Amino acid sequence: MTNDRTSFGFPCTAESVPEARRAVRHTVLRWGIPEETVDTAELLVSELVTNVVLHAHGSRTYRIVCQLRQELLTVTVIDHGRGVPKRRNSPDDATSGRGLFLVEQLADDWGTRGVLRGKATFFVLKVPERTLAAGELATRRFPGGRQLRYDPGVTDADLPHGLRHVPSGLRPGG
Repeated sequence: MTNDRTSFGFPCTAESVPEARRAVRHTVLRWGIPEETVDTAELLVSELVTNVVLHAHGSRTYRIVCQLRQELLTVTVIDHGRGVPKRRNSPDDATSGRGLFLVEQLADDWGTRGVLRGKATFFVLKVPERTLAAGELATRRFPGGRQLRYDPGVTDADLPHGLRHVPSGLRPGG
């Protein structure tokens, strides 16, 4: 995994919710995150953004920050409204009020913290190690910054008798 960070700004309108979902989905797919985790991130950001649009009175805009650090994806929604989101216990027949319940159930961590003139609500998802496509090289990082690129699908058994696989990062000039 890499260390990446991207942010987006949106107007605090209902029309921005699908735009925010698409932006987050596009970003995390570009980072090579597995589809199931992408779907969860898209759902959870939709819930947080909908809360901002419905309840962050006084906020004309909001910002989304997506950050991938090692195997953790953190998505933060920052608004300038008053108040702190609170999970509600909605009746079974309610048509709203379950957003933070979903966040609580699906995220590995979540929370809210105050920021200058507003709040930041975030969720964290653990990203499973992704499966490499055929022929795609894996990268292994070592202390000191050295990287080794290799094809995990090639084993010594695949090579002609007597030859052993030497990863390109260990070859002279490689």
